[in-house]
Amino acid sequence: MASPLLGLIGISGGLAALGLWEARRHRQALAAIPIRVHVNGTRGKTSATKTIAALLRSLGVPTVAKCTGTLPVFIDTHGVERPWPRRGRARIQEQVRFLQVAAGLGAQAAVVECMAVDPVLQWVCEHRLIRSHIGVITNVRTDHLEDMGRSLDEIARSLANTIPRDGWLVTADQRFAPLFAELAAPLNTQVVVAQAGEPGDPAAEHRAIAAEVAKLAGFPASRVEEAAARLPRLVPQVKPLPAPASGAVWLHLWSNNDPDSFQAFLAGPHMPPGLRVPLLNHRADRPMRTRVFAGLIAGWDPLPRVLVTGDPGAERELLRAGIPQDRIRRLPFPPEERAVAEAVADLPVPVVVIGCGNARGMEAFEPVASGFPDGAGAAGAGQAGTGTVLSGQRLPGGEEPS
Repeated sequence: MASPLLGLIGISGGLAALGLWEARRHRQALAAIPIRVHVNGTRGKTSATKTIAALLRSLGVPTVAKCTGTLPVFIDTHGVERPWPRRGRARIQEQVRFLQVAAGLGAQAAVVECMAVDPVLQWVCEHRLIRSHIGVITNVRTDHLEDMGRSLDEIARSLANTIPRDGWLVTADQRFAPLFAELAAPLNTQVVVAQAGEPGDPAAEHRAIAAEVAKLAGFPASRVEEAAARLPRLVPQVKPLPAPASGAVWLHLWSNNDPDSFQAFLAGPHMPPGLRVPLLNHRADRPMRTRVFAGLIAGWDPLPRVLVTGDPGAERELLRAGIPQDRIRRLPFPPEERAVAEAVADLPVPVVVIGCGNARGMEAFEPVASGFPDGAGAAGAGQAGTGTVLSGQRLPGGEEPS
């Protein structure tokens, strides 16, 4: 892993790249926002960011958030989502503009999803741009192997570049929490493990993380748990396919683009019944991800058909995994509903077309929040989770981490 110092050189010394006037404005923005939360992790960053922001808003804290996701989104103090304007390719310096907008709106909390994958740029995002009071690492999974390392330990150490200094880190990954605590100690940062009441349920993990963040912000546990129970769930969208595929649906799982999260959803209670047909979206700059998913798909039985879209190259990985050529069918990119329906119309219903691999180009199928009755959360949502502090004590009410 490259030294974080090289990252500073690469962007002309962090804030120095902004110019003196911009650097001063950035320091003023940081000073104006007493609660800054930086969300990182392999899976669930967007959902966790939205959940944390929603919980803080429900507790009366004027909160804004920015999610990267498939498309960048800004969430204002009223919870209204708007596209985040971006010219050209994504650059980490846009986090500076986000914080200035947050300060201008009078936000008392800013929750921001980490937009860097490169370990060096992750370090720069945290220690030169966001300087969070509370960091979050949702989990450590096998993904972004080209950038973050080939082993889970290497990936965990890459994600640890966003551990804040003189603050707190909240994680739901109990396996790597001891490593995070070891790496956080020299930074004078303490680690809290968010323990979800429903292990393996991403929504429960995100509520548990949000609850720990709210407690660290000074709110009593009883009030936090009551507010967390009222939060809506983000669930993958199931959409009926048009004719001629009557009785077929497609399921957005492109955001579950690591093998652990993907297989956990397939085995979970929200998976609709039916004959499973994968729709694999390939990115040429993410070859390892496609190779991993090709191996998973090859183990499905039955596997009547595999649909592919995106960059060329997916077919090669599927053939290498042992899937016969006559079961592979390429669709245009991005795929239209009609093309997907025609590709599965001859299969016995019910059919579930499962989007997997990469989310780019699939913006029309982003997850949506499910509704819930007034005054009641979803089943099992009442347990916000109980955190374990691996070092030190909880932050006293009303104080910032020091």
